[in-house]
Amino acid sequence: MCGIAGVINADRRPVGERMLKLMSHGIKHRRPDEVGFYDGDGVALACQRLATIDVAGGQQPVCHDDKSVVAVFNGELFDFQQQ
Repeated sequence: MCGIAGVINADRRPVGERMLKLMSHGIKHRRPDEVGFYDGDGVALACQRLATIDVAGGQQPVCHDDKSVVAVFNGELFDFQQQ
């Protein structure tokens, strides 16, 4: 299973690399196949990913081209091959 952690500072002050690493370390037992971070504008996200499908292309956090939307998630896309 993947592990997800995050912090939101309502006053938009930076969360910082130290907090991101502490959060990530706290969920490392979930699976260490890949770790990803986002830190910006008072929001920090950390993800420990179990890579079962799309090992090379499934890095997280994922974001819109202009980084106006950033997300981490734990989920499977069922029937994706039928699309």
